[in-house]
Amino acid sequence: MAEARKQAAKIRAEADAFAITTVSNAQQTNASKVAQAVSMEGEAEAKMLKGFKARRIHEENMEKLGAMAAMATNKDTVLLGDSGNNLMAGIEGYKMVFPENNQ
Repeated sequence: MAEARKQAAKIRAEADAFAITTVSNAQQTNASKVAQAVSMEGEAEAKMLKGFKARRIHEENMEKLGAMAAMATNKDTVLLGDSGNNLMAGIEGYKMVFPENNQ
């Protein structure tokens, strides 16, 4: 009977050691995968920010062109001063991008 208890205790100890080792290895593997995922997520975010910046600049330029086109189609608008060719180039650029808005 004592021998059976001794063997049972040994089996339980080996099973506990196996469980602890298995869980520890799994946690170690999991930690490296989580770290890799966080790194990949950061890289993806950085790429998205670059794309969003370009999109914001484009949208800002389109808003400016829209404002210039609104001034160009308003018959009551009078422009004074020396703006060079910049204003007209902007209006013509808007007309090229949005030909359906030309009257």
